Amino acid sequence: MNKDLVRHRLQRAQEAFESARILFSNNQLSSSVNRLYYALFYAVLALLETKELSSSKHSGVRALLNKYFVKTGIVPKEFGRFYEKLFRDRQEGDYVDYTVFTSQRVKELLVKTSNHLSEIEKIVLGLMKENG
Repeated sequence: MNKDLVRHRLQRAQEAFESARILFSNNQLSSSVNRLYYALFYAVLALLETKELSSSKHSGVRALLNKYFVKTGIVPKEFGRFYEKLFRDRQEGDYVDYTVFTSQRVKELLVKTSNHLSEIEKIVLGLMKENG
């Protein structure tokens, strides 16, 4: 495991989350959803690195997350479901014309993403300790 890479990815996750908050406060809701997804994406990449796993595609990252972390109980199933939903929301916001996210919905996503991000960071840091 490359611990520097893990830390770098966790930092990118925090930066993406902060960007999401700023975009939300400026009522740029689709862009905020995009950054929320990427905050968790970078955190998941950090998680995968703890087992020296990687994929160049989002679908591969999701598959590895489910196979090695959700199905094994390392990561709660709720996180896996939320991550999938946030991926679909991001896809819709980025690629489907006239997609509208309400401020209330994005506010809920901000709170849930913040909680899940903290949870994944704790898991990653625990796995880093276990692996010396």
